[in-house]
Amino acid sequence: MGDTVTVQVSLSPLSYQLSGLSLFLDYDSTALALVDGEPGASGIQPFELNAGLLSGGVQVLENRLAAGARGKINLSVGSLAFDRGISLNIGTLRFATPKDTVTALTISNDRATNRRTVLINAADGSTISPNLPTQPSRVVIQNYRVNGRVSFQGRVSNLDLPARVDLRGPRGLPLATAYSPANDQDKNREGVQLTLDKGGGFSLIQVPPGTYAIFVKAFHYLRGRVTGDSVRVGPGLSPAPLTFRWVSATSTAFSDLRGGDESPT
Repeated sequence: MGDTVTVQVSLSPLSYQLSGLSLFLDYDSTALALVDGEPGASGIQPFELNAGLLSGGVQVLENRLAAGARGKINLSVGSLAFDRGISLNIGTLRFATPKDTVTALTISNDRATNRRTVLINAADGSTISPNLPTQPSRVVIQNYRVNGRVSFQGRVSNLDLPARVDLRGPRGLPLATAYSPANDQDKNREGVQLTLDKGGGFSLIQVPPGTYAIFVKAFHYLRGRVTGDSVRVGPGLSPAPLTFRWVSATSTAFSDLRGGDESPT
């Protein structure tokens, strides 16, 4: 997906008064590349810990990758002091996702390797196992790649032109959250700026599930809309590579973009 995934970790103590936490997380290091939470410190610190937590006097006992293992994060903190019933922001993890994938970040509770996630009761120092329903910690990272191809009137080769792609709602209305993938070549301009390959192909990455009207525009050519007017993206769906059409004022549809527009947008 070529972008950074941010995972926020919080603790809800319910009625307990807690003084410590040991949290062990497992992830697939072939799908996710951990971003150092504190680049200025020696070694890799997986968590960027909450600044308020640190200023409150918490002791960081461990914030590192497990020795001799891949994809295993260890965090232990002590001297926690916060009110019962108030959710506590522990910190943030960031991962680069170098490829399209579906993966998971899992809380470990493995007795065999002594990587058991536990809380410490401030009253007597006893350990409390957190409430972990079936797969509660499975953070599925899944956005979708949609491929497309643009053809141009009077042009059959060297189609590697700069183009703008717009994702909108199925009726052509702007999305509540603008689509802005990592491969957008200019995030200061509206739409997604990209360069087609020599065959007019492109990829939209990190597309959230939904139904979209998709438009494409290249300099010197009229703006086109995805064939079929909209496309559905989501689990179990494998949309065919997108193609685009241009429709004249007389409702005549063309399968390639018509030449003649000097506007880049």
